[in-house]
Formats: sequence, structure tokens, C-alpha cells
Amino acid sequence: MMSFIKKNKEFSILIFNVLSVITVIISGLATPHLEIRCGLVVLLMSCLWMFELLPLPLTAMLPLVLFPVLEISDAKIVATQYLKDTTVLLFGGLMFAVSIEHWNVHKRIALATLSVFGGHKGMVLMSFMLIGWFLSMWISNTATTSMLVPIAAAVANELDPKNQKKKMTKNKEKQGLNLDTSEHEQPEKKRVQYDRHSDVIVINGEVGELAAGNLDEVTETTIDSHDAKDSEFLKFKRGLMLGVAYSCSIGGTATITGTAPNALLLGNIEDFYGKTTGFNFGTFMMYSFPESLICLFVAWTLLYTVQMHNFTKANSTDLELNTQLELKVGSPEGHERSFKEVINEHYRDLGCWKPAEKIVTVAFVTLALLWIFRSPKCIPGWADLLGLSKISDASVVMVIVFVLFASPSFSQNKSEDKTILTWDTVQKKMSWSVLFLIGGGFAMASGVQSSGLDTVVMNALKHLDGIPPFFLLLIIVCVVGFLTEFTSNTSTASIVQPIMSSLSGALGVNPLLLMVPTTVACSFAFCFPVATPPNAIVFSEGTLRVRDMVKCGFLLNILCFTVATCWAFTWGNVVFSMHQPLETS
Repeated sequence: MMSFIKKNKEFSILIFNVLSVITVIISGLATPHLEIRCGLVVLLMSCLWMFELLPLPLTAMLPLVLFPVLEISDAKIVATQYLKDTTVLLFGGLMFAVSIEHWNVHKRIALATLSVFGGHKGMVLMSFMLIGWFLSMWISNTATTSMLVPIAAAVANELDPKNQKKKMTKNKEKQGLNLDTSEHEQPEKKRVQYDRHSDVIVINGEVGELAAGNLDEVTETTIDSHDAKDSEFLKFKRGLMLGVAYSCSIGGTATITGTAPNALLLGNIEDFYGKTTGFNFGTFMMYSFPESLICLFVAWTLLYTVQMHNFTKANSTDLELNTQLELKVGSPEGHERSFKEVINEHYRDLGCWKPAEKIVTVAFVTLALLWIFRSPKCIPGWADLLGLSKISDASVVMVIVFVLFASPSFSQNKSEDKTILTWDTVQKKMSWSVLFLIGGGFAMASGVQSSGLDTVVMNALKHLDGIPPFFLLLIIVCVVGFLTEFTSNTSTASIVQPIMSSLSGALGVNPLLLMVPTTVACSFAFCFPVATPPNAIVFSEGTLRVRDMVKCGFLLNILCFTVATCWAFTWGNVVFSMHQPLETS
């Protein structure tokens, strides 16, 4: 039997899926309780999402079939959950992100920023992480990671000590440096080794001194323990790759459109508690932007300490020695020049600013400002001043998208699009599946409410009121965060958010206190290559090992979970008054 299953894996999965759906339908119809029927559907969808036995968007469509069959909800009501205001907001954000990627504005922003930083290892890491963090707020973390990985790999290879030695040799040749004792005679080539621990120079196996006479005879220099130095360089490169992946995941938590769970949170809060809660793009960014910045600094500190510190120290020693032994052909600033040379070379490949790039950049700044200051609550927003209380963040982004579809690109290249955005470009480059995932999450949450399952869960969780809220939230955040290591963050958020809403009712606390930190935790998946697309992309580069990711990722998970919990009990009270009951319509 097992051999048949192994040989016919796809067929076996098909049979399992069909039997699972039939079992849920039969079991559901056998009980008159709607909450049990809905619980069976939620359990089925959770299993299919966790083990990916069906494509994730297809699993998200199951409520369209199962809710009407099990009489949980009308098909027309379920269908409306797949195109809500929040879905349109995400749809518009994705289309705008396509325009940024299509005209390479994200590359220009990244390279312009990177060129400002020097070649110090810590600054190299920080520059890549800042770029990944910022861009992932506005475009998909997958696209950001895909763009940054080849640039990071090129920069890392330029900082490879082996490449540095080759460059110094070429520099000697270009400068016509002659180390011969005569025009016709070549001195004996001496191999120089330096033991940084004992501070001893060894020439051809004999102990020597850093004297001028010795330096005149040097024609080739090598540092001892090449394997150790290569190992330190690999740690640096792995740290750089991890920094790119982690920053792109962290950056998505700063805005509503940065990652799908955040958009799902906005929709569920509006469905559960109305639109007068003060939870919108601007207030969420006011809450989450500084939190993500703190998490970014924590990630940088961890990676620099664990992966790069020794390489930085060792390499500075090597450069100092090379400066002496190579008769000042190399210099401590060599790495900085190499770093900037690589970045400038990539930037030159982009050419001059195109009119289309300028239009997209202006649209980007305009959209960000309109979103942030629509109704920030701390001050009257432009929508408040103009009396546009019915307008939403989705309305704003769709206006900008319409402008981009209508704006000419002014391109002289016949192969390029004539307008900033075209429907063909959107169809090819946009990730459509996330819209169905979001819709499936809304449909599931709607079924949980209409069936009364949320009340059952709330009553079952009432005994948790004896646990101090801080430690309860920390435990929940950790569980949700580690669960996301093995499942899609969107599917995890779809399951968790209704439960957190019910739990908040059972405990008598502000629902934002539980829903916001757990949603943010859904994006903190740093341990495994399969956890997020950024992790998979940097792992596919070939430098990382699974244990490298697990070692740094586990520590970063714990630190970020702690930050998310503490942030809810501190800054959350300032922005959303999480210590008080939620004001609802």
C-alpha cells in the first residue's frame, strides 16, 4: 500500500482531497449545529493550507462551495467577501507596485542609497537592510529580494579577500612597480606568511621581521590560515544574504499594503467592529513603522555580531599587513572603493532618468502622503478638512492607478509601453493569487461569525483570564510566529484573527491588543527556507546552509516576538489606546 502511494503521489493526494471534502460535508450534515459545521470547514481549510495539498488560492475558494452546502451562509453573501474594500486596496497597491518594478524605480532608489554608504562591513549590511526594509513597505518582499540578491552577491564577491589580492596584483602591474634587484635578474620569490595570533612573519618557512630589507625582497604575499579567512568571509556573505531576506520580511509589517496579513487585519477589524475604530493606513503605519525599525536594528545587530564581527576585525588586520607588504599598492580604503565601484557600475547600467521613472517616483511620493495624511487621527487629515468622510484608502490608490494608466511614458524606445501602466503588464507581473487568499480569509471569518463559532471559542477561552495579559500575549505571539515557519502567513492570519477577536471578548480586553501583534508576528518567519519567499530566494543563491538560517532565525524570532509584545503594551496604548475598550460603531 505504501509503495503504491509513493509511486502515485499526485493521484493519492487527489483521492485524499476528495475524501476529505466528502467527509466534511457528510459529517456536517449529520449535525444540526452550525458552529460544528463551520468548525469542520475551518479545520479542513487549515490542514489544506498547512500541508499545501491544494494550491493555496484554490483552498481559499472552498467556502464558496462548503458554506452554502452546509447551510452556514448563502452563496451570494460568501461571494461578496472576495471583493471587499480592503481587497481593492491591496489590488491597487499591487498594480502600483507593478509600475515601480516595470520602470526599475526600485533599483534606482536602492542603488542611489547604497552609493551613499561606505565599504565598512557593518555599513554594507545596514545599507542593504535599509533598502530591503523600505522597498518592502510598498512592493512585494519577493520582488525586493529578487532585485537585491544579485547586487548583494556582486558586492560580496568584490569584498572577497581572494579578489582583493588579485586586484592588488593587477594594480602593481598597472603602476609598473618593479621589485627586481636588477633589470636582468629575478630575485628568489619569497612566500610570506603572517600569524596574527603570535604577530610573527614567516618567510619561506623561516621566522623574519617586518624590516625594510625584508620588504624590498617581497614579491608575493599570503596570509596564513586561508581556510579560516575564507570561512570568515563566507560568514560575512551569509550574513549579508540573511540581512536581505530578514529586512524584506520586516519591512512588510510597516504598512497595510506591505503584506497580505496586514490588509486582512484591516478588513476583519472593519467587519467585526465597524469603520469608526480609527484603524486605517495612517494610524497603522504610525504604530508599526517605528516597531519595524526597531526590529530591523535588532536584526542588524544580531547578524553583525554573529556573522560579521570576526570578519571585519580579521580583514582590517589583513589590509593593514597588505598595505605594508605590498608597498602601499593596496590600502585600507580598498574595500570602500570596490563597494562603490560595484554600486556605481550597476547604477550606470540604468542610464539617465527616464520621464516614466520621474512620473512613477512623483506618483509614489504622492500616494504615500495621501495615505498617511488621509485621516491620521492625531491631526485633522485632508479627507476630514474636505469633508470626504466616505473616501477610503482604496479610493486613493485607485485614483493614482488610473492616472498611471492614462499617463504617457514619453519613451523613445518602440519596444517599451506607451503608457506608464498597461493591462498586459499588470496581467503578467501582478501576483493575483494573493487576492483570492485574502478573500478566502474574509469568507472564513464571515462564516465563523454567522455560525456562532466565535461565541463557542470565546466561551471556551474564558479560563485563560487568570494569565497576566502580557505573558498570555507573548505566548500567543510565539505560537503564531513559529506556526508561520511552516504555513503561509496569509493563511495563518486568516485562521488566527477570528480566534483573537473571540479571545479578546472572553478576556474583556481591546481586540487590537491581541489582533495587531499576532498579525505582525505572522511575518516574523526567519528560520527555514520554505517559511517565506525572501528566505527561499536567498537560500537558492547557494551560499547559505539551513543551519545558518536556523541559528540566526531562531534568535531573531524570539527577539522580534518580544518587541511585538512590548510594543503593544507601550506604543499601542498611545496610538490605539489598547489599554481601553475599543470604540466601535
